[in-house]
Amino acid sequence: MSAREDAEAEVDRTEALIRRGSEAKRLLNDALLKEAFESIQAEIVAKMDQPNLAIDAIERLYLLRQAANSFVGYFKRVVADGDTAKAHLDDLVKADEQHRKSRRRERIYA
Repeated sequence: MSAREDAEAEVDRTEALIRRGSEAKRLLNDALLKEAFESIQAEIVAKMDQPNLAIDAIERLYLLRQAANSFVGYFKRVVADGDTAKAHLDDLVKADEQHRKSRRRERIYA
């Protein structure tokens, strides 16, 4: 691969991360998904508050709550990756612009 092809592939990967981050952010902000997550969390907490709950039931509920949090955490990580990719792409664009300006100056003064 040439340097140009490598750069284009990097930009493509970066843009894909940005798109995934945007989609994850949209899902995290979706009213229906928020409502579903809050409902699931409330149901788990309500069941954990029941008196005389067996230890194995408490453990299962705890694992269920961890799984629900991991589900949301995954989307939050994808959002963070997208934000990082956006910053990286901005840096690449800025570096490319500076490189082009430098090359123009070299041609002018050559």
